[in-house]
Amino acid sequence: MRQSIPDEGKYLAIDQSTGRYYVWDTSVIPLQDETTAYLARLTTQPTAIQKAAINRLYYDLKRAGILSKLDGLWVGISTSRTDARLNLAGNSLTLTEHGDISFNATSGWTFHGSDWLDTGLNPGAATVHYGRDSASFGALVAGASNSGVFMGGFDGVSGLTLSRTDNILNGRINNNQLLSGAISPTGTTLFSVSRTGKNDAVLYCGNEVVERNQVSSLNLINSSVSIGRAQEASGWYTSANICAAFAGAGLSETEMFALNDAVQRYIHSFRQTVASGAWVQTPFSLLSPDSVESISSGIVDRKTTLLSNAIIAYDQYGDIARTKADSTGIRALDESTGVIYEPSDIPDAVLSETTAFIARMTTIPDAVQQVALNQLIYLLKKDGVWDALEGLWLGVSTSYADSLLNVVKNKFNLISDNAPSWNQSGGWTFSRSGMTWLDTGFNPSLAAGKFALEDASFGALLFPPAGMTATGHIMGAFNGTDGMALAPRPSQATSSPMAVRLNQGKAYMPGDYPVANAVYGVSRLNGELAVYREGLLLGSTTQTATALTNSNVLLGCSQKTAGYHMFDGAIGAAWVGASLTAKQMLTLTNAIRRYNDVFRSRMSPDASWWSPTDRRMYSQADIIAIAGNKTGSSVLEPPASEATVSADISLALSEQGQTYRGGYIEIQPDSFIGGTEPATDSTTELWGFPHSLTLSEQNRLRSMMLPGNGYGIHYIRLPLGFAYRGFRNIDTATGLAKNIGERYAGQNAGLKRLMANIVDAGGGLAPEYWCPAPYWMTNGKYAGTPSAYNQPWAGGSYPRKTTLDSIKGSDPEQYAAQIDAMSDAMLNDFEYLHQNVGPVRMYGLQNEPQYGHELYGVCKYTDRVY
Repeated sequence: MRQSIPDEGKYLAIDQSTGRYYVWDTSVIPLQDETTAYLARLTTQPTAIQKAAINRLYYDLKRAGILSKLDGLWVGISTSRTDARLNLAGNSLTLTEHGDISFNATSGWTFHGSDWLDTGLNPGAATVHYGRDSASFGALVAGASNSGVFMGGFDGVSGLTLSRTDNILNGRINNNQLLSGAISPTGTTLFSVSRTGKNDAVLYCGNEVVERNQVSSLNLINSSVSIGRAQEASGWYTSANICAAFAGAGLSETEMFALNDAVQRYIHSFRQTVASGAWVQTPFSLLSPDSVESISSGIVDRKTTLLSNAIIAYDQYGDIARTKADSTGIRALDESTGVIYEPSDIPDAVLSETTAFIARMTTIPDAVQQVALNQLIYLLKKDGVWDALEGLWLGVSTSYADSLLNVVKNKFNLISDNAPSWNQSGGWTFSRSGMTWLDTGFNPSLAAGKFALEDASFGALLFPPAGMTATGHIMGAFNGTDGMALAPRPSQATSSPMAVRLNQGKAYMPGDYPVANAVYGVSRLNGELAVYREGLLLGSTTQTATALTNSNVLLGCSQKTAGYHMFDGAIGAAWVGASLTAKQMLTLTNAIRRYNDVFRSRMSPDASWWSPTDRRMYSQADIIAIAGNKTGSSVLEPPASEATVSADISLALSEQGQTYRGGYIEIQPDSFIGGTEPATDSTTELWGFPHSLTLSEQNRLRSMMLPGNGYGIHYIRLPLGFAYRGFRNIDTATGLAKNIGERYAGQNAGLKRLMANIVDAGGGLAPEYWCPAPYWMTNGKYAGTPSAYNQPWAGGSYPRKTTLDSIKGSDPEQYAAQIDAMSDAMLNDFEYLHQNVGPVRMYGLQNEPQYGHELYGVCKYTDRVY
């Protein structure tokens, strides 16, 4: 998130019902050359406000790098019907009307199912920006309810189309396969499609990704693109009101969002509904004062929220701008990832570790650079990262010699017989053909330090050169059989999944992702391997370590041999050490980014530190689902190089009520087939939740349904003896289990991963017995039978069919002893769950205690035994 800084102060507002932020916009935009040229073409000159709207549109499109990519931009909301036909992106491609199209200067063109506008743009017959593998187009359609084919050109084999049926948006771009998805627009919306590669096409609804697919492009159509239809045939027209349309080269997600914002801003401004200094949603749409009021009216009594969890009342729109803030309850949300941040101060006191490191440097850093180092070390110590590290090397430093030093300790300093090139801002640049490398001198098998077989981590900040599609191995220690290796994208092949090793032979591949300027990290703990990019989880797997790495860790390669084991590109930092938690990985990532920005004077050392609250853990699939982009933004701040969000706020806090921490659900981690007794061996019917989901589905479920931030599930009801029914502590005399545990390997690990976020937030398990372990039951198993209730057993020397209730009067001593023993067994079950799955926050003695015949986990209690 970025904030503009108006003269009157740094005001920021948030609509907590949506999580959107707004700033007070007082930008002064100089007259653009394109505005002057366009005004000269108009037959009806605009008002001063309309002229400003046109000028701002050109300014926004140029600033985002979009204008130069457009072949055509046609805006129906204009000074006249004639002027609306003009192309704002150039002097050609003026629209031609066909049929009886209705026109209104404040709403654009209304079609009637048989008329259309011819753009004159023929992708297959002209040299234009719109190309086979780089193309985009779209239409701004009025109203929440609209349908038909809004725009396109289609020959039955290939082409471009954009349509809507009910709540389903469809689009195709240079092929014959539809992108499709459900939408719920609330007003005038830009529907658009963009292709940025042969196998990469995306369908958008406003600032949301509807669908992305990888269907290959086909030949360009050799006919003109139309607005209001896609071909001359029944069912290929629309009766919608269209306000604007565009076509051009492929636009990235960021560019598409910027285009939407620019056109929406133009529409609002041209209609003269925007007051001076209107609230602007960052980084997206413009909102007028009326819109602000409509947002707040849905809360309570025209109250809105400003940068905190408090509610502030206001009577007039201008009162918001005069509100000051001074609150420690500020929270910020990176909308591209869903990660929540909170600000905290970094003390000015110089740490002893900083002093010791500077004393080892040959070129002493200046005052700001020293602060950058001190802040880095402070942040790493604060979250326990510093104590986990064996080595941390910073390519961004005062000199090449100083970049070789290990910041953590005076050993394992980098050496090389064939050194990479270096510069202060970009770190070390390695060459595959030159076979350059840096040796850390750190051999995990010989160091006997914090880096252990099942407790280890390593990673690096990658600075890829422009256009890089493959990295090879950027770091590691691989002997050809096992060891360590980090290859964000090993080769230039069409499919080249990321490959990592950490004390193992077989590589783990979390997915195929584009090369990115990012901190990549790998962490291993007790058989689980997790891979991170920019502090966000890309994927994890259960994969036991095979051998502790037994060669020196290298930067720029994983072994000193030609080929993909070496790397062409730059590294800005690297580390090795013990395993890191998800929060520690995010802290390390952000701390390195902040260090780089402060050290290079790209960010003030006084800027607020925004630390993650660790309430969400996002996989790459989640990032795509949220941001629609595999290269989605990673963090809020740092690594921002611009002004960070800040505020001077004083709030009159309303009385705080109850805190909603999340919902409560039951899950079934094991199989059940009605009418049959559930399996209790370790091999039969191994399906359940979340075990039956793929790993990426599990990751997405965890982050989106169990985020641990008050917006999802907080407690999980676990049905013991039914959908969690493995055996533990087998009694030697009877052969029956006294305790319940996992039934098959990996069941506990899957549940533990599922609960990671809610456990950190204070949530956890709410186990409830459907049946205690078989040893305590008269049937000697979990299930009942049609002829025999399953009830608590009397224990001791009593026959198996003797119920506990039946001896209460005749043998009170055994009755009490059996209840104590059974209670101890239950406590053992809860402690087992606490240690192996998640903390037990509450429990239930028995599900439906009045039943006992059913062919699944049941236990019939009498009132007094219960």
